[in-house]
Amino acid sequence: FLEIKRASRTTTFNAGDSDTWADVLVRNPQTQPNSATGIAFQLDSAYHTNGSTGICAVHGTGDYEADMVFITRGNAVPASEKMRLTSGGLLGIGTNSPAHKIEAVGNALLNNSSGSSHHLYLGNTSYGINVIASSGDMHLTSNGSNRLTVKNGAGVEITSTLTTGGDVSIVSSSASNTKLLIENNNASANALLQIDSSNDRDSVIQLLENGTAKWD
Repeated sequence: FLEIKRASRTTTFNAGDSDTWADVLVRNPQTQPNSATGIAFQLDSAYHTNGSTGICAVHGTGDYEADMVFITRGNAVPASEKMRLTSGGLLGIGTNSPAHKIEAVGNALLNNSSGSSHHLYLGNTSYGINVIASSGDMHLTSNGSNRLTVKNGAGVEITSTLTTGGDVSIVSSSASNTKLLIENNNASANALLQIDSSNDRDSVIQLLENGTAKWD
C-alpha cells in the first residue's frame, strides 16, 4: 500500500489556501477549457483507457476555474461521468450541466433505514413533504402544520386554520375556463358528488355573489 505522510500541519484550514490542506497535488499545466487532471482506478489485469473509475478536475473557461467530476465504469460499457460538482457549487447527478444546487436526472429515493419518517424540507424544517413511517401517509407541511395529507391506500385530507374563505380555492384569470369539473364515467356509481355535514349547520352549500348569499 501507499502511505502519504507529511510533517505535522498546525495551520488553520483555509479552502482558499491549498497549503493548509493539500498533501497531494495532481496537476495539468494546460489551461484550455475541458482539459482535465485526475486520479483513475482500475481493477483488472490489463489496462484499458475506457476501464477506469476515478475523480478528476475539468478546466472551465475562467482563471483556475474547475469542476469536480466523478467517473465510474459499468459492466461491458465504457467509463462515463456520473456526477459533477461545478465550480459554482451546483451538484448534478446524471447531468454535467446542473442549473440548481442539486439536480438529478432519473428517479430519486429518500430512504431512512431506521424505519423513521422521511422528510424533504423546503427552505426550513417548517415547510416540506413528510412521509410517516408508521402509517404510510404523506403530509404537505406549511408553517409547521400539516395542510394536506395523502392517505396510505386512498383518500386526501385538507386541513385549514383559515377563519374566512374555504379550505380549497380554485382561481382562474380566464372567464372561459371551467373552474371545477367533476366527471364519473361509471354508470353504477350511486353519487357523482356527495356533501355530508356532520355538524348541525344552517347551510351546507352556499351560493354567494359579491359576498352576499343568493342561495343556501
